[in-house]
Amino acid sequence: MANQAGLGGVSRRLRTGFGAAWAAASLVFPGPEPALAQRFNVVEYEYPIEFRFLDVNAINNAGEMVGTGYFRENNNWSESALLWRADGRVSQLPHLLPSAATNFYSGSRSSQAHDINDDGVIAGRSEGRNRPELAVLWLDANTVVDLLGRDSVAYDLNDSLQVSGSFARSGFSVEPFFWESGQWFSLHPPMTQVKGMNNLGQVVGEGGGEALLFDRDRNEFTVLPPLRPGAEARAMAINDLGVISGWSQTDGDLYHPVCWKDGKVRELPRMRPDTDASASVINIHGDMTGASFFPQTRPVYYRNNLVMLIDDLLLEALRDDWAIGTGVKLNDAGQVGGWGYHYPSERVAPARLDPVDTGLTLWNIEPSRPGVRNEIQINHATPGGRVLLLWGTTRGEPQPLEQCPGAMIDIIDPRLAATAVAGPDGRALIRINIPAHIDATYMFQVVDHETCETSPPAWAIIQPEN
Repeated sequence: MANQAGLGGVSRRLRTGFGAAWAAASLVFPGPEPALAQRFNVVEYEYPIEFRFLDVNAINNAGEMVGTGYFRENNNWSESALLWRADGRVSQLPHLLPSAATNFYSGSRSSQAHDINDDGVIAGRSEGRNRPELAVLWLDANTVVDLLGRDSVAYDLNDSLQVSGSFARSGFSVEPFFWESGQWFSLHPPMTQVKGMNNLGQVVGEGGGEALLFDRDRNEFTVLPPLRPGAEARAMAINDLGVISGWSQTDGDLYHPVCWKDGKVRELPRMRPDTDASASVINIHGDMTGASFFPQTRPVYYRNNLVMLIDDLLLEALRDDWAIGTGVKLNDAGQVGGWGYHYPSERVAPARLDPVDTGLTLWNIEPSRPGVRNEIQINHATPGGRVLLLWGTTRGEPQPLEQCPGAMIDIIDPRLAATAVAGPDGRALIRINIPAHIDATYMFQVVDHETCETSPPAWAIIQPEN
């Protein structure tokens, strides 16, 4: 197909709107950088037939996952803590008490695995004699130890064997705790719930509607700022660089995904302005997983000021066969742990998503702010070929692009922002001035004009710096 001058053969409709507004774009080849994963392959894990359903609660950097299986036993619902090895094999972790012991649940059994560190130590809970639950550590797949000796649950641990969780002080009063070297203390007040911990002993959670950070070394609490003064906020996870993921409300009732860095809060994009969303897990690279809650609850992936549906990031050969469930976890290797639904066989299975360095991708928009020059990175295009950066505000059913037979665009009424020529490594970098009056979330998609391949749609929030 012969390229028309300037816009590579796109229609007049695509030459209007945003493309005209985002004038003064300069197109350059990016310098060499390490390869970055663009797509996910699905690795299916074992699903023991005795379990009715499963939760996957954590994945470590070795690709091991832990969670809980639910099954019927003695006409009661029972729970069993589970460990999945990196090869997909599953093991039931031992209960704190033998099955014949009298326990609180009167015939049912209960244990849950909530977290696993890189040494394979697992935190969770198991039933105790005449007690509903006891915080435990599984030192390996065969050895379980009581942590506090009182009603409690261990939710998070790190590679230094520091643990955070909650305990029952009296009646229905539940308080968070921090444990290390056989000693524990309460984090209440001000914290009422713990949500995550890093390898530096920093714990995040909430109390009184505020997002809180506890620093063990300094033995102090910090209130993390919400998006608007007085708004509710919650911190969900923290990486080893101290970057925190979570959510915050504004003046309305919607939850906005956010991250905190160096004490400052930054709003992350949502796919629709009328939907709740949250960033739940963060890894060392600052990538996050979370969920978008309307019109359907879907797992999402936050990367470099962009948000994408995880289902859109599956390898093309898998995209029609798999749907990934919400509540996915993330490790520093970029692997995602959770469960998926396989359409052809109608089965649900625990699954690990492994990153694969392939596929046309809109990788980054930096700094994602109006009134300044932004850099937009595109990966895996045809070397020397032209790429088109399209934008819009709303996703719809995929529609063919007139100038590229086979290209299916998910954007309703797509408009052209810019074009670029990919370098010999298949990468292009667009430097573009975003007008100062723009302050909203936009949907982007890239088209490789040589092959008509399209990237997964991505959303970016363009707003002034806080």
